[in-house]
Amino acid sequence: MKQGALLYVEGETEVVFYGLLIKKLIDIGVIKKLKEPFIVKNLKGIGGFKRVALNFFENEVLVKHRNTEFCIGLAYDTDVFRYDRQPAFNWSDIDSYFKNRGVINIVHIKQKYMIEDVFMEDYQGILRYLKLPENSNMPRGNGFEKLQVLFNRANKIYYKGYLSLKFVKELDLYKIYKRRENTFRPLISILDKK
Repeated sequence: MKQGALLYVEGETEVVFYGLLIKKLIDIGVIKKLKEPFIVKNLKGIGGFKRVALNFFENEVLVKHRNTEFCIGLAYDTDVFRYDRQPAFNWSDIDSYFKNRGVINIVHIKQKYMIEDVFMEDYQGILRYLKLPENSNMPRGNGFEKLQVLFNRANKIYYKGYLSLKFVKELDLYKIYKRRENTFRPLISILDKK
């Protein structure tokens, strides 16, 4: 039986980031051989983990890849749960759903706060990209707010989604990976073919 990997992400910015990060980790040998098929699915928001993820797996992935065992990664920001005493869904219910359909490994790739906070791990790279002085003070706020201020200082606008590709390509993704290695370790575990 073949082994595949499926990565669910919250939005287009994450599609860009994880695609570039995985390519970088393959290029430098952290991931020796990527499982095939490898699928990234944009769920367009945290609510998609309950509805869209399950339907996509049942109606598309299992139908197209009948002789494949899948490992699944659920990549999401934790900022949405910070003030919510009762989240809209239970992660263990989602895990159980996938396990009951033969998924061999399910991992959670939790980004504290938001993906833009991850980008701040290469603050010097952001300053270089924006051609701002190396000694520029880091603005206050969450990662998204910080990027908005920094881009504004450079007379640019920070865009989320696929428009962030050019910017994210310029970041030192290996530095970001090393600084958040514990966060990304589950991702490596589902992607690397043994």
